[in-house]
Amino acid sequence: MKSLFDKYEISSYELSSRSYLAPHVTNINRRDRFSQRYISYLKERAINQVGIIVTEYASVTSDDWPYEYAPLAPLLGPSLRGLVDQIHETNAKVIFGLSHSGGQGSSAYSQQVLLGPSPFPETNSRELCTGASHDQINEIINGFCNACKIGLEAGCDGIEINGGQFSLIRQFLSSLTNVRDDEYGSDRLRLLNELTEATRKIMGNRLIGLRLSIDELAAWGGISPENAHEITDQFRDRFDYIAIERGGIYSQSETDPDFHAGILFMADAIKRMPPKVESRPRIVFGGGIYTIEDANFALNELGADLVDLTKVLIADSMFVAKSAKDLAPTPCIACNRGCCVRDSRNPPIYCTVNPRVGNEDTQIKTQIKSVTHRNLMDKPKPRLSIVGGGIAGMHAALEAVGHFDQVTIYEASSHLGGLLAKYSPFHPNYHMQALLSHYIKQINESPIKLLLEYEVDPDELMERQSSLNPIIIASGSQFNTTIPVHCDLGQFDSGPRVISPIELFSKAEELAGKSIVIYDPIGAETAVALADFLILRNISFHFVTTDSIIGTGLSLTNDLVGANHRLLRSGNEVTYEAVSPIVQHDGLHLISSFSSEPISIPCDIIVDASPYRANDIRWRDLNFELIGDAQAPRTLAHATYDAKVAIEGVIEKLYASTNQGGH
Repeated sequence: MKSLFDKYEISSYELSSRSYLAPHVTNINRRDRFSQRYISYLKERAINQVGIIVTEYASVTSDDWPYEYAPLAPLLGPSLRGLVDQIHETNAKVIFGLSHSGGQGSSAYSQQVLLGPSPFPETNSRELCTGASHDQINEIINGFCNACKIGLEAGCDGIEINGGQFSLIRQFLSSLTNVRDDEYGSDRLRLLNELTEATRKIMGNRLIGLRLSIDELAAWGGISPENAHEITDQFRDRFDYIAIERGGIYSQSETDPDFHAGILFMADAIKRMPPKVESRPRIVFGGGIYTIEDANFALNELGADLVDLTKVLIADSMFVAKSAKDLAPTPCIACNRGCCVRDSRNPPIYCTVNPRVGNEDTQIKTQIKSVTHRNLMDKPKPRLSIVGGGIAGMHAALEAVGHFDQVTIYEASSHLGGLLAKYSPFHPNYHMQALLSHYIKQINESPIKLLLEYEVDPDELMERQSSLNPIIIASGSQFNTTIPVHCDLGQFDSGPRVISPIELFSKAEELAGKSIVIYDPIGAETAVALADFLILRNISFHFVTTDSIIGTGLSLTNDLVGANHRLLRSGNEVTYEAVSPIVQHDGLHLISSFSSEPISIPCDIIVDASPYRANDIRWRDLNFELIGDAQAPRTLAHATYDAKVAIEGVIEKLYASTNQGGH
């Protein structure tokens, strides 16, 4: 039986495990270099038993500039060498990721015409590419070849060619985008054939991998699991591995979907491929792998040879190393909040459950300062108090362990978790409960002192606080509707009632017979989660949003299209562009921001999906560090990031006070 932790031979290389880190956009590189920040990000994962690491895809020609911080292969020589040298200090193998985005790129940065196999519009920008000439095709092949030479000179163990999402190669392979009337149209595999032959001559016995979309999810044409074997069969002896994915020009958000896609969502596609086990190439399976059990299932039941662990390695760089020791890694919650950053706003990569992502070099400096500080100090020893045991408080406490001689959490309720504990049993994202359980387990197994049902008095804390006894406030938030009520509603049945999302989650069955309105003033994930929750239970509702589509805050999660589709298919009524809500006896009254006409929605229940507000504003007037909802409405990602920054700030202050010779 195969195991993720097996050493694995591929060509002349021995891998430390069957794990694979895929190329992904980070927005922490620059056009002309891999940054030290990015190298530290990769090395943090390489030292923890990852077998293969593929660099962020680099464009092979200067006309291809798909996003602002997309690396350009011809300019990367020196920084690539530095990257390889540092990764080779570990046991991981370094693969140079190479790509050309073709018609799925952007002319905004290069100011050059996009090239594709045939003219087709990019589905998001509607930009139209032109069909590449034979000379231009040869230039692209030469670009790949020159990039191979750069990779060899830098000491890379191989290259990976992008034939998946956002790639010219896939566009040539697909009947959706390749309608040429020349030899590249009659034989859609021709370009890949020519490219493979040319690059193999240069790379010799170094590894060459192919990322391939085996399902473009288009019923009327394109690549599908039933015909993808024609590609894999022909190239099985010419690539050392093929990393499979899904998605095409009309299904970009399906390549890297959020939790709605489920566990092992690529399993169906690979099962639909005609079985030719004895002749198939080595397969890297990715798509919905969140646990070691998922990984081993892919290896043993789906015929994978390597497993793409990118998402879980972002959430916890030590996923492989911890799993090998039967330790629980921090779970990925598949929210896509910070790991899908191919966006014109250029957000740097981050992670809801791991706020150190992309800042690994900063983490090392903080650890050094903390150790230096503790070695210099004699008496007294530093102690940290944290008020609040929600996600921000728990994360701050875990970050602080090892930096302080005592960390104490004061929690007013009888349990940890704050809002996460109230949401997670009902939230459609089933990974939320795994995250809560992980935090609580980590707290219970740590030296953190936990005081439950402990009401803290602000004045008492003021007397305790000193440079060696810092205090962090993570007291959380509570529901406080933003919708004005212009009537005396009296008893429950006398008029509409405004309730919180948590009350709807917990009392949905009681409210099933009533007319429910979900009011979403900010395009938040909460409102979409409420809608999904009610749809799953066949409870009717009316969704009201201030925008022209629902869930605008989901634009980076790859669920914006999916959320709107789910709501429209459910048959529930939606009112768009509605503002200035007022509650009156007969229901919710609003104004159309488009026509300025009044809108009246009769209802019994109004669920206000506005952000919660701080529990106790007294903390604001005192000199304490506020994090999470105690500071301002926060998402899970912002709460964990607040905690990280707060602990680093406290350590910096302690270090500074020690260097000054005072306490």
